[in-house]
Amino acid sequence: MCGCRTEDSAYGICEHVSRGGEHENFARKELSMLDTAGIRWVRTDFDWSGVERKKGEWNYKHLDETVGWAEANGIKVLPILDYDVAWATPAYKHLDEWLEYVRKTVTRYQTSLRYWEVWNEQNGDGMWREKPNPENYVTLLKATYQEIKKIDPELKVLIGGFAGMPFDFIEGVYKAGGKDYFDIMNFHPYRSKSPEAGNLYEDIRKLSALMEKYGDKGKPMWITEVGYPTHRLPVMPEHILKAGLKSVDPKCEGWNAAIISDPEFLEDSDMDDGYFRKLVGETNSFKRIKLEEISSLDAGKNNLLIMNPSESFPADYFDAIEKYLKAGGVLFLWNGVPLYYEKRFKDGVWEQKMADESFRKRLRIGWEAFWTKAGIPNDTNRMEIADEFKDIIPINEKKAGKASRFLNGDALAEGDKFIPIIRVSNGAYNGTAAAVYLLKDKGAVIVSTLNPFFVSEEMQSKYLPRTYLIALQAGVEKVFWYELRAAENDWGYNEDNFGILHKDLSAKPSFISFKALVKARPAGSVNTSTEWRKEGICMMSWKRPDGLAGWAIWTQTAEKDVKLKVEGDIVERFGYMGEELESALRPDTSGILKAKIRNSPIYVIGPGKISLEK
Repeated sequence: MCGCRTEDSAYGICEHVSRGGEHENFARKELSMLDTAGIRWVRTDFDWSGVERKKGEWNYKHLDETVGWAEANGIKVLPILDYDVAWATPAYKHLDEWLEYVRKTVTRYQTSLRYWEVWNEQNGDGMWREKPNPENYVTLLKATYQEIKKIDPELKVLIGGFAGMPFDFIEGVYKAGGKDYFDIMNFHPYRSKSPEAGNLYEDIRKLSALMEKYGDKGKPMWITEVGYPTHRLPVMPEHILKAGLKSVDPKCEGWNAAIISDPEFLEDSDMDDGYFRKLVGETNSFKRIKLEEISSLDAGKNNLLIMNPSESFPADYFDAIEKYLKAGGVLFLWNGVPLYYEKRFKDGVWEQKMADESFRKRLRIGWEAFWTKAGIPNDTNRMEIADEFKDIIPINEKKAGKASRFLNGDALAEGDKFIPIIRVSNGAYNGTAAAVYLLKDKGAVIVSTLNPFFVSEEMQSKYLPRTYLIALQAGVEKVFWYELRAAENDWGYNEDNFGILHKDLSAKPSFISFKALVKARPAGSVNTSTEWRKEGICMMSWKRPDGLAGWAIWTQTAEKDVKLKVEGDIVERFGYMGEELESALRPDTSGILKAKIRNSPIYVIGPGKISLEK
């Protein structure tokens, strides 16, 4: 598509192509698949313990193979110099031995590998052999940087990828004098929410400001790990809801749900219609509503109201919610302590504060946690489905057990019923993590304190391009997705399910959406958009190496009908999975394009300007 160097590509993958069975059984094919997708970088560990398994005995066969296979497919390798060996741990206290490993390894591959990362997630307890400490890491970083520059001053050194966005730890590195001992900033900003709701853009800009504070403005930023696993939860929310509805009315032939989906509330879950269809069940119906529609909600027509999966609630609408319950409606509250934070809209912004018990008491909800009463554990280690719901709720026994907020019937009025759905325990403590509150004066509340967040394969395929586009918009040069192949040994274990390929190397939807992203925004593209988010619509632009402008447009939440002013010819238009959209995206003679925008990017190639019309 262009004559850009592989080095200029923003697209990388993190995959263990140099390690163990992954190297022996899959690496060669994986590197070939990266080439077909247009992914030009792979990040992998060059473990010290892998090349010096016994003191003084060096073997680089597996790394030679890795580098050779990558070069054959036009893939650049980002090697991680990491970890230690039994006779020299921790590495920063054994610099002579560590630097011998660095010297041998970098010298061997210096011609083809021009970028070197020093350690991985040094701020994490599991990665740094002692308690993570910025000063100790800088000791290692400085010595490694100086050794690499002796070999070739033009080689580039990446600081080890920080786990998350640990601003205090990063500032500690600067205070310890680390600024002069790396060429590229590097971090792993995993999110538990969508990239927009998870403030990815804002956090990257915050890091950029911190760098500027210490005179590091303009130093490149790379993300060498980020991703979303597609594991399943030990207990899925749809099964809890199904059990609760059975308890409320086992004879009900159809539930018609109203789901609060209001981007102005800033608590929208970014869950798509496919997710909600699964949540409410195939035999039931649902519609999305905004906050102002709660007041007019008819419990006879919509007998189920599903709140946002959050501990926050719109307090100004609480009276309407209570009225809905008294009319016989059923309310579903999920994720954490129900009604824990009240949010009110004031002077153009949402203000949040801790809610008092009056809201929960009005719905007869009782609860407890380790910070409310002595003797309650921080979390539990056993989970059991109540007998009457075992045929409805499958459970992953290997992963089940952890809950930290517990429900009880302490606020019940005479005639109310408290029906546990999921019981949990730890030692002598027995609690309830999900339950039904049947109210004597009509209505019911189904509550789950369990974290409901997981990412379906479909949502992973939408989050991937959105993550890349937002990171690049925020000033990041390269992003390495974690990871390529999912081990998939345990569907309930997140680490086994990050990949964009299945274990047999067949494509998950995200592999296909990655290819579409690279097609739309090829290597060498340069951002041209400034303001990129308005009224829930995200719209970014870039100039491609072929001279054409590229655009990506999506919503942060539910779909929206929009009117766009298009200035210039559209050369190509396609969806996030690469599907052609010519008939759906055709402006009229005045350049006005009416389109339905969803939470998956659409790509438009060609026009010099696209703007949002009223």
